[in-house]
Amino acid sequence: MQRILLLKDKTRNDTTNNTAYVDPYEKELSSRNYISVFIPVLEHALLNVPRLSDLLKKGSISKYWGVIVTSQRAVETLRTAWNEVVSELTADTILWWNNIPFFVVGKATAKAVSELNFMPVGAEHSGNADLLADYIVSYYAQNKPDLENQSTKLLFLVGDKRRDVIPKRMSQEGIGVDELLVYETRPNEQFEALLKDALDSGKPFDCVVFFSPSGVGITIESLCKWKVIPNAKVAAIGPTTANHLQGQMQIKVDAVAKKPDAASLAEAINGCNSIVID
Repeated sequence: MQRILLLKDKTRNDTTNNTAYVDPYEKELSSRNYISVFIPVLEHALLNVPRLSDLLKKGSISKYWGVIVTSQRAVETLRTAWNEVVSELTADTILWWNNIPFFVVGKATAKAVSELNFMPVGAEHSGNADLLADYIVSYYAQNKPDLENQSTKLLFLVGDKRRDVIPKRMSQEGIGVDELLVYETRPNEQFEALLKDALDSGKPFDCVVFFSPSGVGITIESLCKWKVIPNAKVAAIGPTTANHLQGQMQIKVDAVAKKPDAASLAEAINGCNSIVID
């Protein structure tokens, strides 16, 4: 069976503590007879939980008509803050948060948001920040009469490596956005050791999957040192990562997921001419 190296942390359980839970990437790749090997390239630290908790307590007084959440790491901070304050909130405040739109990228983030009983929107239409920005603008245009009677700001939960696509587009459209830094990303200092262990314990990788531009910069030296690149095919979770690989790193990308989810990635990898390098 062909080995796929996924440069991400393996999801070992979901929020319901279901012991039968299987990482969606492992599940989709296994169904196509690939072996998945996960090596996390990043470490994440949650930030500004007290600040977010205070905003959640305010409910409608917070003056936000919607929330933008583009990563599961942002959802982690949201979940932590929500769990800290939900027992103190009035029924009206909880209902208010449950009924405003949470604009998300991808099905995984939508699922994580919905598990908190919030209302994710846009997942089916937005596989990246550019598409999500388009969706938000369209949503705002359709609901503008109602929104003009409320606050006209969005709350954007961001990480320290976020791009400025969404804030710039919102500014161009006259849609107010407040950003709150809710997590920071650091390189996994154990990455090279984990990579060497994975190579020592099995045959070479047939394909390596990148999940973010920042992940490319952190891993590329080690991947080249241990000959994963150029010997393995290269796949990317979406166009932003693919463009970074090809434009900035001059690395040929063989497969790009149409949407940032497990099924789309597995389909893209399976659609390569041949994963095995002769």
